[in-house]
Amino acid sequence: MKKKVIYSSLLILAIIFVSTAYYSYAFFTHKLEEHGKLNIVVGTLNYQIESKDLNNNQITIPANTTKEIVIIVTSLNTIASKYELFYEVENKSTQLDIGYTSNTTDLPTGEIETKGKKKITIFIRNYSNQEQTITFGVEGGLKNNNLALKKGYHISEISYYAENILNGANPELTDNIVPVTIEDDGTVKKANIYEPWYSYESQEWANSIVVRNSYDTLNSYGKVNGAKKENGSVSFDGIDDYIDLGLENYDFQNTITLAIRVKISEIPTKVGDFFGNWDGAGGGISYTENRIYSQFYINNSSSGYKQVSYFITNWEEFMKDYHTLVTTYDGNTIKLYIDGKVVVQNEAPGTIKTSPVAFALGADFDKSGSIINYSNVNIESAAIYDRALDQDEITKSFTDEIQIYNSEKLLIYEDFREKEYENNEVIPEDSIESYFVWIPKYKYKLFNMEEYNSLTSFKTEKPPTIEVQFGLTNTSNSNNGECTTPGVAGVTGSCKLNDYMTHPAFLAFGGKGFWVGKFETGYEGATKTSEAQINSSEQDKIIIKPNVYSWRSISIGNAFQASYEYQKDLESHMMKNTEWGAVAYLQHSKYGSQESVRVNNNSSYITGYAATKEPTLGYNKGQDIEGNHIEGTELHENGTYTKMYNTIEGYHASTTGNITGVYDMSGGAWEYVMGYTTAGTNEQSGITKIYPEFFTDDQWKKYYDSYETTINTQYNNRILGDAT
Repeated sequence: MKKKVIYSSLLILAIIFVSTAYYSYAFFTHKLEEHGKLNIVVGTLNYQIESKDLNNNQITIPANTTKEIVIIVTSLNTIASKYELFYEVENKSTQLDIGYTSNTTDLPTGEIETKGKKKITIFIRNYSNQEQTITFGVEGGLKNNNLALKKGYHISEISYYAENILNGANPELTDNIVPVTIEDDGTVKKANIYEPWYSYESQEWANSIVVRNSYDTLNSYGKVNGAKKENGSVSFDGIDDYIDLGLENYDFQNTITLAIRVKISEIPTKVGDFFGNWDGAGGGISYTENRIYSQFYINNSSSGYKQVSYFITNWEEFMKDYHTLVTTYDGNTIKLYIDGKVVVQNEAPGTIKTSPVAFALGADFDKSGSIINYSNVNIESAAIYDRALDQDEITKSFTDEIQIYNSEKLLIYEDFREKEYENNEVIPEDSIESYFVWIPKYKYKLFNMEEYNSLTSFKTEKPPTIEVQFGLTNTSNSNNGECTTPGVAGVTGSCKLNDYMTHPAFLAFGGKGFWVGKFETGYEGATKTSEAQINSSEQDKIIIKPNVYSWRSISIGNAFQASYEYQKDLESHMMKNTEWGAVAYLQHSKYGSQESVRVNNNSSYITGYAATKEPTLGYNKGQDIEGNHIEGTELHENGTYTKMYNTIEGYHASTTGNITGVYDMSGGAWEYVMGYTTAGTNEQSGITKIYPEFFTDDQWKKYYDSYETTINTQYNNRILGDAT
């Protein structure tokens, strides 16, 4: 498989995740007759179709809707054969597109081995004004016979959206990278990659995320006690298993929503707690011998806890399936929902007493430190809101599963299913591990070829627009108006002023471009600035997000190892000086903001912040002064002089001037990039202690830029295109 390359400003990560689904299926049989041989074979070919999205091998697509589905074709035959997946539809419309995607594992037609399986990704686009029902089937035949459909339509390839000006340098996607759109307020949604989801012409760069693995992350924090992950859920044994979700001492005041997708594993004989933070305060959802109930400790109530109960008359029947349990409190009424419907409610005006203990799944903490009311259940997902969701939201998001469509005041969302998101579905921040931005391959017009021995002066006027042309072809000396990229420090080769040159950042790894970390790299789990000052190579601590503490006080050796060792097959690595330059040059083209990228002046070293004003004075050794303010805040908090990434002021810190660009290119923590000087006499990075042949073995050269001087202000020692 072709390698994809992704980068960050400090470190990089990529996580491969596997989705599990439950399928309905249909069988297809075909009579076969093979003549022309001494022996005549007469029999039946049998195939099975499986897909979680099909019902009796059919799917109905609403009007003006797109859908991507995965179909598995299984041969039930004792011989190899040919197969073709086809579809049928009544009154086929020109406004209905059905095809296989370029990232499909297998094609819809070909040869299939005995008992073999084929996994086919199908995209359906219905842009008519009425729903369309599609039926899928399989045609089969012997390997040496021509296969012809007797009914239905062939399934051809359907292409992803590609912006014309990129000339083929479109975003490269793999199973572990989820393409997204980001709204102005920071809401993230799964992108429909068959429709326009980015526009470099309009300075809206393509974004993607890596989905967070809830169970592994909680387990790495020591929050999981005994509970085991199995088949897309977490199993709690009812003896001593639980998961600690935190949020102790959180003041909900008078609004809350708790939601859990759960399957009970044994008929209850005692109290078991699904989800909550009880202890003479707080509340949650529980079950006992004959009922499911929710309760909250209401300050204005003389009896303390106010409860609503739903009585179960047949546990055996109830336990056959997963159920979505939701409880809300809006300051007046406690409600309990099961599978999207209100089953009981009770008036209870007041406020919720703040609980000193954390929320738990599968048990109940108390302030003495003991743990009680263990439950024998399987839990798929859970969510906590600091607001009371209404009936419409619960019907939409909490019926057959937990799907987050509105993340306003969503405090916690844990999903153990390794979920595949639907197009335009909100992806909660808690489900995101890292953000990336696509930098398409380009050539640019050389705008400054003068030689400088030192930094002579600062220019305060706006720099000229850098002329950029996207495309996959490398420039060459043999083409008029172009030059071959030298890529060597201090060398201009045949390049001259106004020649077009392929930017060197795109040459070492090939490909159509690269994914770069959208923010400075943070340290997973840090709750204050000092907790992210860790000199280690823990690749599982990499997180690239807004509103996290930037990973600082790390050696170059550890930074490189953490990024490189994380996912070698994706060529993950620390950003090089030339790669930083590629982002900066694109920002100064007509496809970027072309304005001064606003400094991240948050002195708590939180990612994604921006100064409210452009500094008029230089850096003052970390001190706040008039003309160059710095200011510390808490996470997710705007200051007086520093604002978050998803605000009007915050957009100025982005390379696009809007929320789709790369942040933290100015200010924040000191940035490490991979540059190496052969003139150095004292190797202090620590890399050679980890990889002894790093600077002598050619296999490592693509991971760093090489220079021949230790004087970093000598411009004539630069690599054309780097960030010097």
